[in-house]
Amino acid sequence: DYASFGIPEYWMYDPDWGLRYATGLSGWTLADGAYQAIPIIQHDEGMHYGDSAVLGLQVCWEYGHLRWYDPAAGCYLDTVDSLAQRLDAVTQERDDIAQDRDAIAQQLDASVAERSVCGMKTPGCAPAGRKIRRPRHTALPQTATPVNRIRTE
Repeated sequence: DYASFGIPEYWMYDPDWGLRYATGLSGWTLADGAYQAIPIIQHDEGMHYGDSAVLGLQVCWEYGHLRWYDPAAGCYLDTVDSLAQRLDAVTQERDDIAQDRDAIAQQLDASVAERSVCGMKTPGCAPAGRKIRRPRHTALPQTATPVNRIRTE
């Protein structure tokens, strides 16, 4: 008997809803040396839950799956399956980034190799021994009559 061990609360879960136990979800809390049933609330046909005072969570039976809902945080706790899915997604994203990085590195290597063949030292520089042509700035045209003379005349 759990009471002799001082277990304050326990839950029974049947993924097949009633094949192993009378119901799919039942909880029991220890009060005055005896266990009393924890009320199970039916949300709809496939969703039932009970409040666990010991855990501070709602124990939920949802369409054959056992889940824990944290009312204080307003969300479900992660399950092993949901954590595995998140890990798979992060791993795939990391692999995609690595492939993109490798493709960029190959493009850069090819560009550097091409510039080396052409005799270019660095991107944007002229080949060795040639000067870069810079645009020549032309002076502004001189006016026929200087501006200071216009004012005095």
